Amino acid sequence: MAANLLASGARYSAAKLCTQNSASSQRTKLVNVLAAPHRLFAAPLTSSSSAPHLRAFSVSASSAERVSSVVAEELKYEQDNYTKPELPDLPEGWSLTEVEGNSKVSLTREVGDEVVQVDFIAREYGNMTFDEDDEAEDEDEGDEEDDDYSDNSMTIEVAVMKEKADKALIFEAETDGEFVRILDVSLESVKDGEADDEDEETIYGGPVFTELDDKLQQAFVDYLEERGVNAELGRYILDYAEDKEQREYMKWLEGVKNFVEA
Repeated sequence: MAANLLASGARYSAAKLCTQNSASSQRTKLVNVLAAPHRLFAAPLTSSSSAPHLRAFSVSASSAERVSSVVAEELKYEQDNYTKPELPDLPEGWSLTEVEGNSKVSLTREVGDEVVQVDFIAREYGNMTFDEDDEAEDEDEGDEEDDDYSDNSMTIEVAVMKEKADKALIFEAETDGEFVRILDVSLESVKDGEADDEDEETIYGGPVFTELDDKLQQAFVDYLEERGVNAELGRYILDYAEDKEQREYMKWLEGVKNFVEA
C-alpha cells in the first residue's frame, strides 16, 4: 500500500514537473517574441523577391483633356471680355506696390515724419450671403448704420508708423468707396517697418472700437482723413482691387492650363 502511494506520488510529481517545464518554455518563447517584435514583420510579404513590387497606376488622359478644354474656354472668354479699365488717378502723395501672382497690394504715403501704409487684398467682394439667424441679428443691431453703408465693401489695414518709434497705430477699417469705417484700432510693436506678431494673441492692443467714447471715435476718423485715408482713396482701392483680381484670375487660369497640359 505504501509502495503504491509512493509510486503514485512520484508519477504526479513527474507530471507536474513536466507541466511546469512546458509552461516555462512557453513563457520563455513569448518573452523572446515580445523582446524582439521586429521578427514578426521581418519577412517581406512577397515570395523570393528581396524588394516588394510596387504596382503602377495609370490615369485617364480624357480627364486631363476635359479640364484643359474647359479651362481654355474659360480663359478665352475672360480674355475676350477683358478691357483694362480707366482707373481714377492715384490720390496725390500715394505710391502703389504690387507683385504679380500675389493678391496683396500696398499703398504708402509720407506725412511729415510719419509713414502711412494701407494694405488690402484684391478679391471679389460684395453680394455676401449670411445665415438667416445672422442676418436677422445684424438687422436688429444696426439698422440705422447699415442704411448708410453698402455690402459692396472691402477690408483694409492702415498702419501709421513713425521713424523713431518702435510702435505703430494699426487700424482695421472697411470702405465701400463712399465711407471709410473704422472697425478696430490697436497700438502694436513694429520691427523693420512691419507689425511684430510676437505674442499677438495676448498683448493688449486696445478696447473694442465701438465702445470708445463717440468723440474719440470721430477723432480717429479725422486722424486718418488728415493722412489721406478717405473716401477718395476708398474708391480708388475698390476699382483697383477689382481689376487686379481679374488679372490674377486670368493668370491663374493660364497656369492651371499649362500645368494640366504639361
